[in-house]
Amino acid sequence: MLQRIPIIDSIWPLPGNDRKISSVILKSVLVVGLWGAAWGSPVGGQTAQPPGASNLPTSATNSNSPPTQDGATPATEGPALLAYRQKRKELLENESAITKALTSIKITDNEERKRVLEQVNQRKRDKQRMLAELSKAAFAAYLESPDKDQGIFNEAAKYTRRLVLDPLGIESFQPRLSLELAQQIAAAGSKNPYAQLLAAQAALVCSEYDLSLQYVDNMKQLGMEAKPEFVAQITTAKVKWQRELAARERDSSADLPQAVIKTDLGPIVVELFEDQAPLAVSQFVKLAETKFYDGLPFFLVQPGVYALTGCKKGDGSSVHEYYIPDENQREDARSHFTGALTMRHTEPNKASCQFAIVMQPVLDQDDKQTVFGRVIEGIDIAYRLETFGAAVRFSDKKPSRIESITMIRKRNHPYDPEQKLPLETPGNDTLNSQEKDK
Repeated sequence: MLQRIPIIDSIWPLPGNDRKISSVILKSVLVVGLWGAAWGSPVGGQTAQPPGASNLPTSATNSNSPPTQDGATPATEGPALLAYRQKRKELLENESAITKALTSIKITDNEERKRVLEQVNQRKRDKQRMLAELSKAAFAAYLESPDKDQGIFNEAAKYTRRLVLDPLGIESFQPRLSLELAQQIAAAGSKNPYAQLLAAQAALVCSEYDLSLQYVDNMKQLGMEAKPEFVAQITTAKVKWQRELAARERDSSADLPQAVIKTDLGPIVVELFEDQAPLAVSQFVKLAETKFYDGLPFFLVQPGVYALTGCKKGDGSSVHEYYIPDENQREDARSHFTGALTMRHTEPNKASCQFAIVMQPVLDQDDKQTVFGRVIEGIDIAYRLETFGAAVRFSDKKPSRIESITMIRKRNHPYDPEQKLPLETPGNDTLNSQEKDK
């Protein structure tokens, strides 16, 4: 699991504040969460650095750039390694062509400038494809000749990591594939503790906590210890996961409400935790049956993290008539594991109509947001929802949308929250009628 950012704003942004999402989340997750939070000190207390640390990507490193080689050359070059070098050569040639084209533009010739920019844009699209191909070629080359070339290992590791966090949009979110590939890298690079870290991180994203701890132990045997907070994160998640599995066993005979969220990409079937979050479930069912959600966009989608919807204005600023109290402080409150449905709000007890689909565990949100259901079919559809936010809202890019929500099972009673909080209450006088949905 990626280490979350310890402020609610960074994951569930304030209305109109989602333009900060890229700079806040990606910088923190890439630098602190994915690697820094897990990589500890070598056994013996020396300063820890991953193998080939000078080549490892950071927030200041442009992942579009071809990987830097450390000069190491394997004794023999198999077909996979030769294919990797050819892909890398093609990428460098494409980069050179982009630079040459941009420097050749004549400012005074509009037609020429337009023609050249079209060529550049096509080459940039080619670059995205080449980056994906290069990463896959690097993975194959590493398995063919592990630990022979640090640059190839770095590129293979980046490919595996991008399957669970890809700010560039080169790869789709595929946590299970990431774990499978990380396990192969760890098995091939048995002397590389960084390979074990990669597998530990991927296992954590997939809620494979025992496996994650196993790879942490492998790191230690190779002379490198994970940071205590990373180990604590795994062990805490493991305890919550056992509780979640027990709750799911009880759910199987509880006749819980279920609904189909029909999106423009396909259906997502959800089960609602009426026993642990009756207010949130009542609100969701009521709004779904009155077609409140029909046609609404997923207005903020961070791939592999969450997808937010339920705002009539499409920017996260609107609410619906009243608030409902939080239910996350109950002893039986559910946790933010993959596929969880969670009420979105910016302050305690101010949930209304917006909700999120969680794409990987974000357990530090358990004491902030109410989980009221989970995806039981179609999580792959959630993974493919269009990346969207303030940065692209005024571009030609279109968000994914909810076409309809249909209840396929519910209990025999009216669904209307028993407790409702007025919008304009003491301490909430900043909300005016223009912020309510129409």
